[in-house]
Amino acid sequence: MENLQSLVQGYFESAGFRVEAQEEYLIAVNMEDRNLAAVRFKERDLSGTSFRRSDLSYAAFIDCDLRNACFDGAFFNRTRFEGENQMEGAEAGNLNRVQSICIGGQFEDSPDKIRAWFEESTGIHKTPGDPCPTARQIWYLFRKYITPLGEPRRDELDRRGLLAGKHFAGSAQKEECVNGVVRHGYLTSGQFRDRDRLRRSEGDKYAEMVAFVHKGDISDGIGHLIAELCSSRGCTHQLDS
Repeated sequence: MENLQSLVQGYFESAGFRVEAQEEYLIAVNMEDRNLAAVRFKERDLSGTSFRRSDLSYAAFIDCDLRNACFDGAFFNRTRFEGENQMEGAEAGNLNRVQSICIGGQFEDSPDKIRAWFEESTGIHKTPGDPCPTARQIWYLFRKYITPLGEPRRDELDRRGLLAGKHFAGSAQKEECVNGVVRHGYLTSGQFRDRDRLRRSEGDKYAEMVAFVHKGDISDGIGHLIAELCSSRGCTHQLDS
């Protein structure tokens, strides 16, 4: 298996950086908060590596050593796990940014089944509470404006595009969520470039949106929004499970 030092050297050299390493030293590289979308890791020694809050959408792990790796807060969307990955002791975190994964070619987007697979693969079992489906719906909506790494995706989007996509079971309806974020000032509805579009906020409101998408942090304002929309009895209105 190719070790992390070799992998990292190739990663940075492909991006135009020159990496020099002495044999007796390991390169200590932060793999957190990275855009690793569609990166293919095959037969790599990634043991102990932290992918915390990184974008792993469409990435692939094939026959890798992932023992004691950290995926807390990482974004998964059609992330592939194939072959014989060693995952004992890997930290999956609360899985609040996992949208879907592919296990041996099998697509899976059920939070319960994904959690069960991680627990079986890592040997780490947790007793989770239930994440708020409305909080997840608002997070999904904000992600249309902000990438998983907290970077701008777009400034505006029409209502049809905003309403397209997934609806989390038990959440407030998508139309209610859109109206709610407009009412609370996170989006502005109006005519932009002669079209009816919804534009993201700026300043403090936008900073709240970024923190929510990138780290799962719920500000007082977003918390009030979620509590207003959520109809689940006894819900703590948290994104974390």
